[in-house]
Amino acid sequence: MENILLIKLKCMGDVVFTIPAVHLLRANFPKARITYLTSQENRAIVEQFDGVDEVWSIDRAVFKRGDLKCALSSMLNLLGRLRRAKFSLVIDLQSYGETALLTRLTGANERWAWVLGDRFRRHAYTKVIPRQDHRHPVDVNLDLLTQFGLKTAPVCNKLSVVGEGQDAAYQFFARNQLDPLKPTVVIQAFTSAAHKNWPLEHYLAVAKHWRNQGVQIIFSGGMKEKHLFGAVEAEGFPVCIGESFRTLSWIIKLSKLVIGGDTGLLHLALSIGTQVVVLMVPSGTGSPIPYSHPECVVKPTVGDDLKTITIQIVNDSIGRVLLCRELSANLPNQPRVW
Repeated sequence: MENILLIKLKCMGDVVFTIPAVHLLRANFPKARITYLTSQENRAIVEQFDGVDEVWSIDRAVFKRGDLKCALSSMLNLLGRLRRAKFSLVIDLQSYGETALLTRLTGANERWAWVLGDRFRRHAYTKVIPRQDHRHPVDVNLDLLTQFGLKTAPVCNKLSVVGEGQDAAYQFFARNQLDPLKPTVVIQAFTSAAHKNWPLEHYLAVAKHWRNQGVQIIFSGGMKEKHLFGAVEAEGFPVCIGESFRTLSWIIKLSKLVIGGDTGLLHLALSIGTQVVVLMVPSGTGSPIPYSHPECVVKPTVGDDLKTITIQIVNDSIGRVLLCRELSANLPNQPRVW
């Protein structure tokens, strides 16, 4: 039986982009044991991946804090696990210097990765392909597998949301006087970088417009952004902060649409099966847009300035999605849009 290790540490969106690769691995190795190594902050995401038997995680915060004793202990423990596991195949989808070293230290007979240029880290692997910046990250991951002999299969970009978190999601709806059966839009107003954010006051204008149309609105964000939601709460909109990842996944599943900037939560929503509208500046053919759905992207009308995207353009985009969903719901035996 194959014993496979897949490595992708960060970031959230890039981890989500490995879902099709996990499905392809499982299709080619139905009886294999597949372990996934990621960073601690992404562990809850990977734990929901179909086809992954075990999740290992690295707490990178230990190294950032400068706690050398704890960091050394953590690393030695990980290295011991990597050696004892006796992996037959390791696939490094991160290709950092540190992941190259970890891959080499597993002692696996097969070690695959994509690499940039002629970097020394290529010697940590038995097979490499050049990084293809002109391809979508999902396709880069899939190409790595198929070029080294795996059989192709229809791309499956699906994340199953079941079990844990469902009750808490319904409690969130009830606590905020929301009805799970009514159309709900989640607004992810902030990204990892200020230049990728559409103005919060614009999102508020959009939220007010759709609330007047009978659509339920939920704002979502991280703990570090909690202090930025004062104006949102003042307008009476519920804010989802601090919920577990599984609860957030259920909230997304119960919603009709997630809208926001270029951030991992939007890619996650697409994998869950919820439609998205992404306000972003595509950077070319290899841009990390919603996979296979370029129509979900709303681009600036002038240059690279997201502020040139008007409120009306965003409302029109939301309207098309909600109308499409409403029509699909009223047609019998129709396949899902995604």
